[in-house]
Order: sequence, then C-alpha cells, then structure tokens
Amino acid sequence: MKNRIGLRTFSIVAASTVLLTACNKSSQNTIVAETPAPQATPAPVETPKVVAATPVPDEFAPEGTFYLITKVSVETSDGITGFPPGTKVQKNADGKFETSNGQVLSLTPNQYTNNMRIARGVAGADAAQRAALAQAAQQREVSAAAADAAAARAASAPSAQTASVPSHQNTSAMSSGSSLGSSGLGATHGLKRRGD
Repeated sequence: MKNRIGLRTFSIVAASTVLLTACNKSSQNTIVAETPAPQATPAPVETPKVVAATPVPDEFAPEGTFYLITKVSVETSDGITGFPPGTKVQKNADGKFETSNGQVLSLTPNQYTNNMRIARGVAGADAAQRAALAQAAQQREVSAAAADAAAARAASAPSAQTASVPSHQNTSAMSSGSSLGSSGLGATHGLKRRGD
C-alpha cells in the first residue's frame, strides 16, 4: 500500500511538473511574441520654438477727428449726398460732425470711430464691394450689347421660312411678324395670316 501511495504521489508530482513546465513555456513564448524587436532610436528632432506675435497696438486719430464706419446719407437742397465708410469727419463743439466739404452730420456712436485700423478696414471693404458692383454692371452691359447685336443680325437676315413659302400660296395674305421685336431679348420670326 505504501508503494501505491508513493507511486500515486509520484504520478501526481510528475503530472504537475509537466503541466507547470508547459504553462511556463507558453507564457515565455507569449512574452517573446509581445516584445517587439529592438529598433534604432531616431535622433531627437529639434523643434522650432514658437514665438507669439506681439499684437500691433491700435493707432488712434488725433483728438476730435473721427472716421465713418457706416455709409451715411444727407439730404441737401441739391439732392442726397452719400458718404462712404472711411470718410474723415471733425467733431464740432456742439457734438455734430463736419465733413471736409462742409456738410454737417448728426451721427450716433455706432456710425464713427477714432480707431485708424478699424477705419482702414471698413474703407477697404467698402471700396472692394463698390469695385465688385462696378465690374458686375460692366459685365451686364457687355452681355446686353452682345445680345442686342445678335438680335440686330437676326432681324436683318432673311427668314428661312419666308423664303420657303410655296408659290401656289397667296403670300399677299401673309405677313412676317415678330413676337418680341428687337428688345434685346432676341427676335423670333414666323408667318401669321392676317385675321388670325
């Protein structure tokens, strides 16, 4: 019986050792698989130092000098005069503002500034907007002139339909008509019977 217990104990110890050894081998393989191969360390890259830009301080107009930041219109005896953004005005003792051509304006604080940076910005934006509007108007004029010229050429050309009227029809009872005329939109030609 003692041999049986010794043999049984030996079998358990041997089986445990095999299992533990197998566990250790698989965990060693796992560790080896998870560990990346050593790589060459890249040389440190020197990053440039970022220096914050110092904001430019605002420039202000002299005491009593202001600039319009909105368009202002004034009714005069001659009509209506408009002053674009960026127009220089002087503040009078009575609180009203005077332009360089002598027009007196009543302004609210949201219509003027003494900050030169803001004044230059709104004046530039207004000038760019006016230039874009002028260019668009010029393009419309060129397009209208081209359409008028095309309509004039079409109106002066003999109509293919008029020339192809068979000789057996009474052409005196027909007239050539235009539904749009030469209004710049183009002319259409067709035959209409009188009385239709």
